[in-house]
Amino acid sequence: MASLELSSLEFSRKKGDFVLGPVSLTAQKGEVWALVGSNGAGKSTFFGLLTGALTPTSGEVKVEGQVSLLPQGVSIPGKLTVTEVLDYIALLGKIGGEEGTSCRRR
Repeated sequence: MASLELSSLEFSRKKGDFVLGPVSLTAQKGEVWALVGSNGAGKSTFFGLLTGALTPTSGEVKVEGQVSLLPQGVSIPGKLTVTEVLDYIALLGKIGGEEGTSCRRR
C-alpha cells in the first residue's frame, strides 16, 4: 500500500453549499506535495479529511503511518523550535488516544 491513498473522496456540508471532490490520488513515502488554492477552496477541509477530523461523504482515505494537522490560528506555547513543535503535536496525538511519535535530530 502507498503511504497515502485517496479513492473517490468527497465531502459536502449538510446544507449542500460546499462540495469537495471527488479526489483520488496516491502518494508514496518521501514524496512532497503542495496544496494551493484561494480562500474557501477546501484546503482545510481536505486536511480535515486526511486526519480524520472530518468524515467524508463518500470515498476512502487510507493512511500508512500518522498524519497530524495543526490548524491555522492555533496558539503554541512559548517560543518553540521546529523540533519542539513536532514533539508537541505528537504529544497531542498521544493524549487523543493515537500513538504519536517524537521528532529527534539525528
